[in-house]
Amino acid sequence: MLFLHISKHSPESCPVNNEKSMKTWRAFEAKRERLMKKHGVKLIGAWHDAMNHRLIMVWDGTLEKLMEFNMEPEMLAFLAFHTHEMLPVTTYEEAVKIFMK
Repeated sequence: MLFLHISKHSPESCPVNNEKSMKTWRAFEAKRERLMKKHGVKLIGAWHDAMNHRLIMVWDGTLEKLMEFNMEPEMLAFLAFHTHEMLPVTTYEEAVKIFMK
C-alpha cells in the first residue's frame, strides 16, 4: 500500500539553520536504508520543497510496518522537528480502474 507523507518544519528548526536538527537528520539518514530493510518498507520517491520547509515522500508498505519504522529512535528524533500527515493513497491509474468497473 502507498502512503503520502508530508513533513513540515519551521524556519527555526530547519536543518540548515539548526545544528541539533541537522545532527538528528544526519543520524537518521545514515541508518535509513538499514531501517527500511529491517521493516520491509520502501521509499518510492521524495521531494524537498525548500521554500516552504516541506518534505514530501511516498512510502510503500503496510500500515503496521510503517508504524514500526516510524517508532525507531532515529526516526522519532527526526519526526520531533516536524509536523506530519501520513495519507493512504492509490495511483490515479488504480483509481480509474476501480471507478470504471
